[in-house]
Amino acid sequence: MSVMSKTRYRLFAGVSPGFEQLLAAELSRIAQSVSWKVEQGGAEGLVTRDELWAVAHKSRLAELMRVRLGHFPVTRFQDLVARLEKLPWSAYIQRGLPELPSVSAVAVRSKLIHTGAISERVLAALYNRDITLRPPRTTRGVYSEFEPEVGGSLPAHRHSASPSGAPRIFVRMLHNECTVSVDAAGPQLHKRGYRLSSVQAPLRETIAAACLHAVHADLMSRSPSSPAPGAPPLLHQHRLWDPMCGSGTIVIEAAADALGLPATVERRMAFEDWPTHDAASYQKFLSTLRSHDIPLPLPPGQAVGSDIELDAIHAAVRNGERAQVADSVTFLQCEVLDERMAGVPQGTVLLTNLPYGKRLQNVQAARRRLEKLMEQRPDLRVYAIAPRGALARRTGVLRQEHTATGRGSDDETHELGAASREGATGTVSRRHLWTEVLGFENRGIPVALCRGR
Repeated sequence: MSVMSKTRYRLFAGVSPGFEQLLAAELSRIAQSVSWKVEQGGAEGLVTRDELWAVAHKSRLAELMRVRLGHFPVTRFQDLVARLEKLPWSAYIQRGLPELPSVSAVAVRSKLIHTGAISERVLAALYNRDITLRPPRTTRGVYSEFEPEVGGSLPAHRHSASPSGAPRIFVRMLHNECTVSVDAAGPQLHKRGYRLSSVQAPLRETIAAACLHAVHADLMSRSPSSPAPGAPPLLHQHRLWDPMCGSGTIVIEAAADALGLPATVERRMAFEDWPTHDAASYQKFLSTLRSHDIPLPLPPGQAVGSDIELDAIHAAVRNGERAQVADSVTFLQCEVLDERMAGVPQGTVLLTNLPYGKRLQNVQAARRRLEKLMEQRPDLRVYAIAPRGALARRTGVLRQEHTATGRGSDDETHELGAASREGATGTVSRRHLWTEVLGFENRGIPVALCRGR
């Protein structure tokens, strides 16, 4: 056994805000011996080399992976350089690097607030350690942008330079505490490689997978006979229908999860460029993933997607083939209320991503079709992904209403469609009530996964 196979890495796996608990639960199933700590934007745990590889290839929710190199208090630049020079850079970045690494720095409520200067110190430490061959450029003229701090009113100072293909380093200064990390997987981990055919405003694969996990958890919490956490995927217990499937991401992710397929196999990971990377052992690991026993297809009609647009169905079919789930999914071109869909079995779980934002013009038509379907099929277990807050009111897709009891955000009730208030009692008459299951962000847009009543 090599020395590096015994090494433990402090791994941070990141996810879209709102999905942290779901990610931690998934990571606990992938790396069962690890104690995962939920943090804002992800989860952190101490993993072995093989667990690092497993998370990179099996997690369907993680959108980024970073290994922590160090964490220390610092308030002066000269101390920052001294601490940076002591970090184990040579284990993660090749010596004699011809180009400067990418350094992304964020500073919040700290004395060292100039992110350009922080990035320059990182590059200086690498040069002093003979990791890079040329000294860092001056920060003169560096562009710094200000972004709102998550959960606060003070600005976060951010600086980022991203040479293509260069190692990526991340520095976070928070309350005078510095955390230094290196990229372990590479950017855009949500790209599985199958969704080459797409339609307007597709749902990211990681968000679709997270919403499926959230729906399954919600169903289990509402059923006394449901199995304990860690139970089989959604499609092992329920049928699924997405009536506005677009390029098929929700249906494909559900089927791949049910079949036990890895999230990705052929993607090149950032850790493959680490000097300590054991390429031979890693190839054996990948061979194990590739030689996974071909699972039996799901029963016909277990995972169904439909869409009114023929181009969307063609894209979904091609994506399903590339994802190796073509025999387990069904895609049909038809309207939501098409008579062919009347045969959808009772109790089927309906999960769909409603049009919102700048996505489509016929927002109101999609809303009315779903309302009508819920009236005709009250047996369906309906879940919808839709915007919340001001954007929701502006588009008219999902309007938030408060009941006469004045319940707050911990028990929010929403209505899809029109509502009429009666008299002075404050009661609300609704055709369809919705309960928010989970709030998250999709490309910066506040979004909610809601359950229809």
